[in-house]
Formats: sequence, C-alpha cells, structure tokens
Amino acid sequence: MENEIPAPTEIDFGDEYIRGFLFDNVLHSENDGDIHFGLYMPESYDGSESYALFVTLPGYGGLYFQGVGANIQTEDYGTLAQKYNGRMIIAAPQMNDWKETSARQTVVLTRYLIGHYNIDSEKVYLNGYSGGGETGSLVMEMAPELYTAFLHCSSQWDGDLTPLAEAMTPVYMVTGESDSYYGSSSVREPMKSSYRSTGAKALPMSRLKSWSCWI
Repeated sequence: MENEIPAPTEIDFGDEYIRGFLFDNVLHSENDGDIHFGLYMPESYDGSESYALFVTLPGYGGLYFQGVGANIQTEDYGTLAQKYNGRMIIAAPQMNDWKETSARQTVVLTRYLIGHYNIDSEKVYLNGYSGGGETGSLVMEMAPELYTAFLHCSSQWDGDLTPLAEAMTPVYMVTGESDSYYGSSSVREPMKSSYRSTGAKALPMSRLKSWSCWI
C-alpha cells in the first residue's frame, strides 16, 4: 500500500540554468527536509494541456553535496529524455544519499509536481542509475502506484518487492552480467524471490509498452 507522506509547505526556485535545467530549486518539506532539484520545462508548456513527467535519480557523483547541477553535468538521462518526448517535464532531484529519506523526498517532489502542473497521470516515469537505482527501488516500495513505469539502471534492489508486484508497475532493469560493482544477481535473485513468494506472474511484454510514450 502507498505510504502517506505529507505534502511540502513551500518551494523556492533558483536562478541558474545548466544544460536547460533550472537549478537550485528547493522544495521545503516539514517532515523530510529540503529537497534540491533541477527542473526542465519545455517552452511549449503553458498549462493548457497535460504533459508527461520524468523524474531521474542520479548515482554517486551527482548528489547535492557534490555540487549544484552535478547530476545533469555527469549524466545524460535527463537531457536525452527531451529528445524522446517534447511534451514532458523533467525533474532531476539531488539527494544526499540513496536511502529511505531520499526515497521519501522523491515521492514528495513527484507529488508536488503532479499537484502543481498539468501532468498526465498515466505518463509519470522514474529512472534511477547506480545509487539512484537503489533509491528508486525504495520509492517503488513506498508508492509504486504513483508511477507509470520505472527504469532501473546498473544498480541493486534494496526495497521490498511485494508492493511493486501487487501494483504491477512495469520495471525495466538494465545491469551488466559482469557489472564491476553490482553484478546482475543483485537484481535477478530478489525479483525471482518476490514473484515466487507473492504468487504473482512475471510482467508480460505488453505491460512495458507504456515506455513507448517517450522512448
């Protein structure tokens, strides 16, 4: 079930643009602290039509204490996504680690954006690379119903898979068989175990077609 996470109380927008993203925006959450993030807003967006939302979580090297905008400067997920769908708002959070607080902050930020912009609820995507994939796996434990699909890249799964299996949120995992840090067993074995324990069936390919909205 989806955790109840309070809405933020205030947001301050920054004034620095990095690769098309506005930084350093800060969302103030009474229970989860300050959430720093970059925001890409297509020029065509005027609020009259619903747009997709893509939230991209960085790996080590893109965290907030490593520099404002370091995530966009070191990773291309957010910039490449613009080429797949011109009608998509892109958020690039900068957390300070890849644990539960960061996951809760990701959910809070996603809910804020959905609540304050005209977002198509059927096109809300999450991506996490390396440590960001670990954070994303915890997000999928907390609020899998919030997202249309999750792209999990070169990482491991830290969250409880049961809520994800019950929500049937499509997940696309990309991890090398001989990944020098994680290895593929870090995602293969937990997924197999979860589907066995819940009695759920593996997601059919048709469930992944939602990715075609922007990929």
